[in-house]
This record gives sequence, C-alpha cells and structure tokens, in this order.
Amino acid sequence: MFTANFETDNINNIGNSISSIKNNDSINNSNNINNNNNNNNNFNSSSLNGSHYNNNNNNSIININNNNISNNNINNNINNNNNFNNNINNNINNNNNHNNNSNNINNNYNNYNNNNFEQYIYLFCGNDHNDINSLYRFNIKNKSIEKMQFKNKNQREFGTFRGSLFSISSTRESIYITNGKSCLKYCLNSEKTKLITNGQWDNTMYRSTFYDKINDHIYLIGGLLNDQLQQSIYRWNIRTGEYIKYAKTNGPILEAQLCYSAQENSIYMLGGWISDKDYNQQIDCFNITDRTVTTIYKFDKKQTLFSHSCYVPKNHSLYIYKWKINQFLRFDIKTKTIHPLASCLKKTNFSRLLFDGDDSIYLPSNSSIFEYRCSTNSWSENQINIDHKYLYTTHRF
Repeated sequence: MFTANFETDNINNIGNSISSIKNNDSINNSNNINNNNNNNNNFNSSSLNGSHYNNNNNNSIININNNNISNNNINNNINNNNNFNNNINNNINNNNNHNNNSNNINNNYNNYNNNNFEQYIYLFCGNDHNDINSLYRFNIKNKSIEKMQFKNKNQREFGTFRGSLFSISSTRESIYITNGKSCLKYCLNSEKTKLITNGQWDNTMYRSTFYDKINDHIYLIGGLLNDQLQQSIYRWNIRTGEYIKYAKTNGPILEAQLCYSAQENSIYMLGGWISDKDYNQQIDCFNITDRTVTTIYKFDKKQTLFSHSCYVPKNHSLYIYKWKINQFLRFDIKTKTIHPLASCLKKTNFSRLLFDGDDSIYLPSNSSIFEYRCSTNSWSENQINIDHKYLYTTHRF
C-alpha cells in the first residue's frame, strides 16, 4: 500500500508499548530487586555474624560500608521500580485517554447511525451551467417531489455551477455549494441563499467536498487551479470559519468521488481525473484523525470513469456505478474484492449515488430517480416530471 503522510506525529500503539514494557523491563527490575534482596540477606547472615567489633577489626568497617552500599542499591532499585511503575501508570492513563477518544468517535457514530436517516434528495436544475434556477425536493419516504423556492440573487457573484457536481455538501439546516473563492449557502428552512467568501480561499474549481457531520467540518479535496491539478486537502469549519490546509492526496486529482465512513472517521476517494486524458485507477482512504491518505486498491485494467459511488456501513462496502457501460459493483473494503450487482434499469449520466442510511441507494437522472435495494439486489424507478437539462444533486442528513 502506498501512503502519503502530511504529518509524522501519528498516533502510536500505546497498548503494545505497555505490553512490551510489562513483559521485559518489569521482569528485569524484579530480578534486580530479588538479587539485591538475596545479597542483603547474605550480608545479614554472614557479615554481621562474622564481624569482630570487639576486636576493632577494620574488616567490620568494610562490611558496614558494603552493607550501606548494598542498602543504597536496594533503595535505588526500589526507587527505579517505583519510577517504572509510575511510567506504566502514565502509559496506561495515556492509553485509556486514547481509548476514550476512540469510544467518543464510536459513540458519535452510533448516535449518527441511530438518529440520522436521509429524508430528502435535493435537485438543482437548469438549462445551462450558468443558469441553475430551480430546486426540487424528493421525499424518499412517500416518493413525492415538490418545487422549492430558489432565487439565486448571487448568481453573478457566485458564477457558474460548472465544476460543482461533486462540490455540494449538505447539513441538517443548509446546503453548501463551493466554487473557487466563494460558496453559495442555501438555507433549507428559510429557502434563501447567501454568498459566503473567505480571504483565505483561492480560485480552485472542480473540487470534491464532503461534510463531516461528527466534527462539523467540510473537507475540500483536489481541484483545478491555473490549469494545474491540485492535491491539497483543506478543512473548513462552517461554524467558526476556520480554514486550514489539513493534508494532501497521493497525487493531483479533480472531481474524485468521496464516500464517508463515520465509524472509521475516514473518507474513501475513488474515480476522478489525474490528467486531462487519464482518470484515477485506484481507491484511497483518507484517515481524518491521523491525516494520512492510503491506497487500498488498484484496478488491474483501465476502468471507465467512476462518476457515482457511496459507502454502506452495514457491509463495510463501497457501491460503484460505471455510467458509460451501466455496470454496478460492490467493493468489499475488508476483503478487497469486487462483486458485480444488478445493472440499473437505464443508463444514467453524471449524477451521484445517495445512500439513505438504511437499505436504499438512489441514483437521480434527468427524468427519473432510480432506487436500488441492497437487501434484494434490485432496482426500481421513480419518475419525476420536471423540465431541465443539467442536474446537481445532494441529500439531507
């Protein structure tokens, strides 16, 4: 596996370190104490009995001095052993803190997994990338669709939607669409738009973004700046506005598909372009905690562009749709194996796979929203009668 490390101070396996100390150093310290105790007992049985204080023999002074030295050695070893025990306790405390942090992530994941099921799919529509003027909401429970109020008064300042296919992230309250130096925020409750700018942002287009619901961050990955592919990973705190360069990918890339695993606190990246002619042929895992990107799989043969993918935690798998050949696959992350699945009812162009948190994966198209059931390996079609040419989608967490 190939790994790109942004920082070297990764979390060490403290538990193994403690086991190593216990199995080796503690034995040595115990043996030293026992040996010194034996030496002290030998001194007590021989030197005291053999000392001739009444005769004022100089050997008695030597024995007394040796006894003092031996006692000092015992005290030193006891002190060393106490220090050693303190070090073990400190390491155990550090390990407990590490385990507590892991438990916090798991607890947050369980809360997310139990309380957060997708309710809506949002579809930004229009007849031109520069004129996305409609927004629809599809209810995944009753399969109904409704038009929402969407007046993009900031169209001129925000610019084109081109390059924003994978740059749309949603929270419970809002939808964020990033584009170069600006971000269009749409409030789901008030149905109003707001333009967000940040002096630290550059003019990178075609980024891939994902919302980390546990830590309230949006990650912005790769993209195109001054005709050069990028490999930086930025982290944006949507509450405080903090924007930092957080990590980097294994190589320059744009429009990669991002699949978030809350349980692992990781983002899986696949597909996208690595040059103006070649597309990405590997699957990478971005570990948010330790800021590393690791290649976990490379395809043997040149594959078509993956434009659709999502993560399903129940079977720890990535679901991948190859739109050019209408092929649907499941990649098992644990076994690193690929399993062919039933093909979609119709070939659909650029869109996104959207997992509902339960059993269904949705694939929106220009005329329908296709639904795949993981438990039955089957597709169904939900027709939507809306007039549009270009489609940008996201879903509500």
